[in-house]
Amino acid sequence: MLSARAYSLRMQVMLAISLSWVGGFTNVLTFLCCDKAFTSHMTGNSTNFGRALAEGSWSEFGFYGAILMSFFFGAAISAALTEGGRQLGHRSNYILPLGVEALLLIGMMAIHQFLRSNTFAIDFGMPLIGAFAMGIQNATITKISGSVVRTTHVTGVMTDLGLEGMQYVLWCWRQARGFQINRTRRILRVSQRHPTAQRLMVLYAIYLSFVGGVIGATLAFPRTSSWALIVPVLFLCYLIRVDWRRPIADIRELDPMSDPELRMHGLLHSLLPRELALFRLSHLHDDPNHPTPNYHLWIERIPAEKTVVILAFSPLMKIKSRSIEDLELVAKRLRDTGRSLIVAGLTPIQYRILDRRGFIQTIGIESVHPDLEFAIAHASALIRERSVERVRADAAPELARS
Repeated sequence: MLSARAYSLRMQVMLAISLSWVGGFTNVLTFLCCDKAFTSHMTGNSTNFGRALAEGSWSEFGFYGAILMSFFFGAAISAALTEGGRQLGHRSNYILPLGVEALLLIGMMAIHQFLRSNTFAIDFGMPLIGAFAMGIQNATITKISGSVVRTTHVTGVMTDLGLEGMQYVLWCWRQARGFQINRTRRILRVSQRHPTAQRLMVLYAIYLSFVGGVIGATLAFPRTSSWALIVPVLFLCYLIRVDWRRPIADIRELDPMSDPELRMHGLLHSLLPRELALFRLSHLHDDPNHPTPNYHLWIERIPAEKTVVILAFSPLMKIKSRSIEDLELVAKRLRDTGRSLIVAGLTPIQYRILDRRGFIQTIGIESVHPDLEFAIAHASALIRERSVERVRADAAPELARS
């Protein structure tokens, strides 16, 4: 679930609901335990930091400054653990940061239960540990969702709700052309698939989940005190278990020098056209049923100068209908911008599945290759052909004048 960026609206909503409540729960529970600071609202903590500096209240200045640095280092540690796991080829890149967050929440619970007589540990240690945990969570989920979901604060969510909500209302008004009841009903049904409406669904899920976590922690604290933190800890452990058992496949840039299919052919990266981008859809060989990653986010991060993109499939990958629809949209998007998608490494079974779903017709049979080396040769020829066409187009005005 968490080993690659969320690939669909459904998974983005799941991530929002799953972890926003943890942010709200931890935030209010820390405040109830130490009655001094929130752990995830860095805007408020920054305000208090500046106020303390202006007033010369050095103890508060140090306290809020420490919270800000703790949140910052939590985000940095999340990035280090995520990229480290990726470089080392771990089964899941996100298990480690979520595991560290769970341990930090356990540490907060232990401080409150066993060091109650130590006011410094309660008032200073708990907010710092909580801010560190929220920095890890926010950075991790931001990375997973491609900066779509942030789960520890709602300031940006409320802003986006206002912006997206007004855009949605104006779109419905334009489509309905005023107060036409029958047309309005049909527009509301159709608009459920509109990107703005879907974005609103995600935002509402984040907000309601965060508020639900706040309500749950507030109700649980008088009865269980900080033992209530065991609930988000157990939930994080559940997410870790799910992610370990079924991680999402990943799209990684292919290195011609180290790839097992190309290493023996003597292909050098410097000899390949600079307009060519090579990627492999990778997964663990013991589980071909991985969900696919976010193709749209992947294609957004490919530089514009890469006019031909090769995506090599693993022969063991099982292709699902949802992933075919997403990949078809990406192929059309590339084509609309004058670029091309070439698919390589397909087995006969994978080809038949894609052909039945109409994907082969979308990108053209000439853009499908069972062998990666042939795909590279085709891409290189396509790039050369386009280069010649550009030269001819540039020379045409001069020839016309002469």
